[in-house]
Amino acid sequence: MPDLAVIGRRAERLRRRRRAGRAGAAALAVVAAVFLAPIWQRSGGDGPGPEPPAARPEPTSAGPVYTDAGITVHGLDGVVVDLPGVLRDVEFADRDHGFVLGADCPDAPECRLVVAGTADGGDTWTTYPVAGHDAAPDRLPDVVALDETTLVLHSPGTSVISTDAGATWRPVTRSGATATLNDDDRPLLRPGPGAGCAGAAVEVWSPGLGHRGDLADPPLNVCWVAARRSADGGWWIGGTEPGTGRPAVAVTRDGGATWSVTDFDTPGDLARVGMLGDHTYAVVVTRDGQADLVRAVYHSPRPGAPFQRVYSGDGGPRTIGGEPVPLLDGRLLVVDGQRQWFLGDADGRSFTRAGDLPPVARVWRTPGGYVALDIVADGYAAFSPDGTLWRKLHVR
Repeated sequence: MPDLAVIGRRAERLRRRRRAGRAGAAALAVVAAVFLAPIWQRSGGDGPGPEPPAARPEPTSAGPVYTDAGITVHGLDGVVVDLPGVLRDVEFADRDHGFVLGADCPDAPECRLVVAGTADGGDTWTTYPVAGHDAAPDRLPDVVALDETTLVLHSPGTSVISTDAGATWRPVTRSGATATLNDDDRPLLRPGPGAGCAGAAVEVWSPGLGHRGDLADPPLNVCWVAARRSADGGWWIGGTEPGTGRPAVAVTRDGGATWSVTDFDTPGDLARVGMLGDHTYAVVVTRDGQADLVRAVYHSPRPGAPFQRVYSGDGGPRTIGGEPVPLLDGRLLVVDGQRQWFLGDADGRSFTRAGDLPPVARVWRTPGGYVALDIVADGYAAFSPDGTLWRKLHVR
């Protein structure tokens, strides 16, 4: 039998091993809790946990980056999909799922249409021909995403719908009924027969049902319809007030049953809206081809607050391509008819040109974020979830 000193040393070594084992087990338990807790919560646990952010693939190479005035545009950094013809329209259902419309218009009287879709924010694309649904060059449809797999090629004539992200298409028979806007619906503008706003209709579309009907008696001659609800649940429309012909905007918070109307004393052909949180901006314009002449910008700081004129077209953008973009830092982004970017101060009263950003023709809002068309060069597009950080789409 060993002496007591040897036994004591062996006992001390055993105690150290046990303490190390317990410490290691505790560390593993902490690591497991950190990494497995979200999975456990989503599968039961104490209740549903937050969804993790969507994974973004790493760029395959370093592309050009344009930065000015707090706006950043990332250029192409991977393989670009070439569409037949020219890229005509872009829409994102959310920050991952987007669609573009290409139109190939040879000498034939009608253009061949193709749709491409992405599920990773614009890095990779799948293309589908829209067989049997050609369109005249002056009557090309808009691509509208009702959800991540349901999209419409919307036209004043016959529209077509796909429920499998563009793989197959069928014509839509418009309902003759009137409808109100439910939670998942989308209002779309069907222009009137003339060049003005009179005679237009606001259609109600549903991902599951297609065209459900038209809104009954909108309070305006409508020229513009918002692509998504405001933060307080309202749907905005813009155009002119029928009685006076003055530019006006209106909002409904009960699906179209009642409306709140604001008309403006600035001459113009129509008004359209940009909104973020409680803030709403209305831009009064006169139509002039692709870029509209800016007559005035009005601002409402909260729902129900009156609009105040903050800009009258001097010392900043004289024209606007698309829609105004309110930014998270309180500024207002506008692209003008000379393809330049302008940033307004916190209340929109003065603007500064961001000369180091690439040229762009138009910017507008879609359900998933903002899109820019003909950026850097014609036929290219970019997407931004918030109007501040942009990335060119790998399709043209």
